[in-house]
Amino acid sequence: MAGTLGFFQKEVDRIIEEAEIVERAFKKFRQMQTEYGLDAKGFTLAKTELRSRLTKLRTELDLYLAGDYGVDPDKPKNFQKWREGLITHSTGWRSSTASWVRAVSM
Repeated sequence: MAGTLGFFQKEVDRIIEEAEIVERAFKKFRQMQTEYGLDAKGFTLAKTELRSRLTKLRTELDLYLAGDYGVDPDKPKNFQKWREGLITHSTGWRSSTASWVRAVSM
């Protein structure tokens, strides 16, 4: 059964879960930045994990968004060109992602 914005509920639930994991990784990273006595290896691992999760989530959301704009994500050159334009004109992926997650959660 189609869910919000034409997505199946299973897709929406999985993306929301992934966004929540990213949020927890960000909070862990932020906590590590502000706590005294942080070891460099732990900080590096947390930063790498956060970047990896953010990239994964952004890529997935970009694939869906590209489809909404009529861009075939299976055509790498077209998708990359569209994505570069998106990044250039965006005010920041974080606000876009947060808005999208809120919209599909309602």
